[in-house]
Amino acid sequence: MPKRITYLTKRESLSRAEFSEHWSGVHARIAINLPGVLAYRQNHVIPDFSSENDVDGIVELWFTSEADASAGFGSEVADRLIVDEPRFLDGLAGAAVDATDPLPAQPGKVWVLVQPSSTTVGADLNRWANSARADIRALHVAVDLLDNSSPILTRTALSARELPSAAVSFAFASVPEASAAAERVRRALATLAGARATVYVAEEVVIV
Repeated sequence: MPKRITYLTKRESLSRAEFSEHWSGVHARIAINLPGVLAYRQNHVIPDFSSENDVDGIVELWFTSEADASAGFGSEVADRLIVDEPRFLDGLAGAAVDATDPLPAQPGKVWVLVQPSSTTVGADLNRWANSARADIRALHVAVDLLDNSSPILTRTALSARELPSAAVSFAFASVPEASAAAERVRRALATLAGARATVYVAEEVVIV
């Protein structure tokens, strides 16, 4: 099932609550009309658990087909999204990923964004993720690898961050459980040779 991940940086003039409210409200009501969307999940980053501040939200979109995904991003709905984005965002960048179908939704997520300069991706990353899942007692784990052959989604009115080469997400039954596991995930990264990554805690919001 085709999937796109987009990384968001909130508008500096907005509080985190204002950003989240607009994203899960006004913006989500537009985005659910994208042609071919099968699942749409928002991940609202909890800032206290990362030294990085360039990602405030992670969008996960699954589509019925690649044709529908391409059509969706060239649709009238996409035009409406572009108009709305500067109202709550300063930055946006995304792309297609090699991914599985949506896993059961869970409120708490720990995200590991692997930097492009890392030498460990693919099979080694999958083995590490499944081993780490058992150690930290996550309910589910997903490994999304950047599809380097796909176009990068950016906006002329917004800044664009460098995309991670992979995104690993561990799912938990609550945000506090995810927060408690974040430091264990950081320690587990020491066993992943060649990987440079940033850990984020987020609250997952299921839109579709």
